[in-house]
Amino acid sequence: MTMQHRLECGTELAVLVDQVAEGGEPKDSRHQAACSSCQATLAQLEQLWSVVREVARQDPAPPSSLVEAVIRRIRRGLSPVASTLPLEQVVPQLVHALLSGERGTTRIAAAVVADVVRAAAQRMPAARLLGRRGHAGGWVSGDGIVVEVTDVSVRIALHLGLRYGAPAPEMAAAMREGVIVDVESMTGLRVAAVDISVDDVFVEGDAREPTTTQLFGHSWF
Repeated sequence: MTMQHRLECGTELAVLVDQVAEGGEPKDSRHQAACSSCQATLAQLEQLWSVVREVARQDPAPPSSLVEAVIRRIRRGLSPVASTLPLEQVVPQLVHALLSGERGTTRIAAAVVADVVRAAAQRMPAARLLGRRGHAGGWVSGDGIVVEVTDVSVRIALHLGLRYGAPAPEMAAAMREGVIVDVESMTGLRVAAVDISVDDVFVEGDAREPTTTQLFGHSWF
């Protein structure tokens, strides 16, 4: 499942980031000129990117430790591992929901949504959050809670380990309902979906690290 960050108007956030970063022309200038969501996001991007431009102008010297590490890697004949950082890791301040009102706007960070989800999960002693990595999209917390936000809605994915003997379907349903109620009541955002993967079982006192295969986008039982 691929999760992409879009504004309420449907414009991809990555398109606006590229426009600001490269100084390019908008793909749809007429829409962008009339869209309040695009204008608000572009203003924030310009503010954030001004910091990046300032750092680039300074041309700082790399730390000697970094230079030495690169030289050692070259001497070992190793090439750097190619990787693509998700946009939300590069500019995490942009990963937020936007609630607009007559008296102003309210931005709610994806990290705040993850905190609410975590608190809801911790109320269930028979369930344990599993820290997973490698999701196709969405902001990911340190313990593997995936949050995809649009302007007024949010989609959540999380991985669970269940205590041995706990009924998986009932536990997943209870977790989903608790997360939806807490997120909607505390943030005002509409929860579009809560995708749950049950990836592990544990017994009381079991502190081992889960090694099961990562699953994403469904409840697996």
